[in-house]
Amino acid sequence: MYYSGIYYHSLDKKNRFFLPSKLRKSKARFVFTTPVVDKCIYLYPDDEWKKILLKFDNLQLKDKSQERAFKRIFLSSAEDAQVDPQGRLLIPKKLISEAKIDKKDSPADKKIVIVGIGNRLEIWSEKHWKQYLLKAKKISYKVAQELEI
Repeated sequence: MYYSGIYYHSLDKKNRFFLPSKLRKSKARFVFTTPVVDKCIYLYPDDEWKKILLKFDNLQLKDKSQERAFKRIFLSSAEDAQVDPQGRLLIPKKLISEAKIDKKDSPADKKIVIVGIGNRLEIWSEKHWKQYLLKAKKISYKVAQELEI
């Protein structure tokens, strides 16, 4: 499945969110992980996660300590996720913290943005998404000019 689009949601008190209905049809199992570079959570469908694991099996960095460090950081944050019968996913607490999603008492303060990025979904705090979007629009304008689209 190819993911695209943007969806705005809130987390409930248990850190669950409703997977958008368009994305729920796929009955896929997912894997959460925290990327090393952005303040968001990656959400891979199981078939894409298997491709990532193959890449890790074939990873051959010259500096083996860097290779081990990268694998440890990326893979240690990975957790399986299953859509519940109501169409919700539970985000693990450690990933909520990594993505800097607000920890206020009110669920209304835990606003998230779900972004389709081809082979995966990304989950951002609404605050960090807005900050990122300002920078990304400038970059996108330059790239669009180069690609002439």
